[in-house]
Amino acid sequence: MTRTPAVPMLCDVNVLLALVTDGHAAYAAGGHWFDGGSAGGATIFGAAPRDCSRTSTGIGGKVQLPEHVVIPEDKLVRYLLVPHEENDKCQFLGIAGYTVATWEILARDLHDLAKTHGISDMAISPYGIKWEVPGTLTGPNGQVLYVVTIWITLEASGETRFVTLFPDRERQP
Repeated sequence: MTRTPAVPMLCDVNVLLALVTDGHAAYAAGGHWFDGGSAGGATIFGAAPRDCSRTSTGIGGKVQLPEHVVIPEDKLVRYLLVPHEENDKCQFLGIAGYTVATWEILARDLHDLAKTHGISDMAISPYGIKWEVPGTLTGPNGQVLYVVTIWITLEASGETRFVTLFPDRERQP
C-alpha cells in the first residue's frame, strides 16, 4: 500500500533524514519514502515527489530540530543586534536586554529554544530544508519575547543552522 508522507523531504538526493510523524519514523533515501516500522525493517511507502522545491506544510510541533545546531556569532553581532534601515531586529531584541555585549546569552537562549520547542512549519529551498520554530526568549532583563525562528538544514553538509528570527505577531501582547 502506498502512503503519502506527512512531511515532504528533499528530492532526488541520496540523503537520509529521519523525522517522527504520528509515531512512525519516516525517511527518504534514493528518491523513495520508507516507513521504519516496528520490527526495525524499512518498508517502502511511496516515491518521493519529483518537484517539491516550493513545498511547505504545517507540522504542528511534533518534530524538533536535531540535537546539534549552529548559531553563527556573525549572524548575531553583525546582523540581529545591529540597527538596520529595513527588517531591523535590534530594537525588538533590545526590549529584552539583548545587545552586542550580551550576544552569547542570545546564542544560548536560541539554542535552548531550538531544543525545547517543536517545528511548526517547513519548506524546501534550493539550499536545503527550512524550519520554522516558534517560541519564547527571556532576555537578560527578564522581559519575554515571542518569536518565530528560522533554521535551515543544508543539503550540502546536513548541518542545521540558525537563519533569523522575527516577532511572533500572533502571540505578542
